[in-house]
Amino acid sequence: MKRIWKWRFQVPNSLTFLRLVSPVFIVPVYLEEAIFGFALAFAACLSDWVDGQLARSLNCTSSLGRILDQAADKVLCFSLLALVLFVWDWGHLMWAPAIAFVIYDVSISAIRLLIDKAIPSSRVGKWKTAVLMGA
Repeated sequence: MKRIWKWRFQVPNSLTFLRLVSPVFIVPVYLEEAIFGFALAFAACLSDWVDGQLARSLNCTSSLGRILDQAADKVLCFSLLALVLFVWDWGHLMWAPAIAFVIYDVSISAIRLLIDKAIPSSRVGKWKTAVLMGA
């Protein structure tokens, strides 16, 4: 029984951790072969939904999971945003909105950490992340 309990907490957090380190693999693969990099990025984005569903269905949500999930989302989104900005030549047109978005997102996360409370994600935040990952 105790092994099953541990397993329930490990699977969603393991998926989140894999998403946290996934840009290390996605960026070089994308630079070498874009379609495979896109497939890895899609799988990483999909894992965001999967780990949340698993955590809720197994009733094993945790403060650590919420914090890791938000960090993994930010690392993945910022990495993909930087990849798009560097690989596709849009000039300086997209830099200002990208920098504004990063500053906004990091400051919201900093406020959440400063109040020392794991705030559950809202639907608006989930949609924002999904749209950013989809873009």
